[in-house]
Amino acid sequence: MDGSVPADDQVTSLSPIGGNAHLSPVAFRTTHWSVVLEAQGESPAAQEALEKLCRTYWRPIFAFLRRQGFPPEEAEDITQGF
Repeated sequence: MDGSVPADDQVTSLSPIGGNAHLSPVAFRTTHWSVVLEAQGESPAAQEALEKLCRTYWRPIFAFLRRQGFPPEEAEDITQGF
């Protein structure tokens, strides 16, 4: 283990129970709690932080819903609700 951090578009994925973790471009990224905390409130910085969170998690949430069997249109609608 070299202690390196995965590239922005690759992180350790969430694998099924009993599965092995692997790198995947649609895996959930490590939460940057400083961004979550900054997203609180109505300031421009808070709005920017919220937009960053939405951009970061949209694709992993959509991919998770698709793996759960939701059709593309429904998975997109649910993800948009996020």
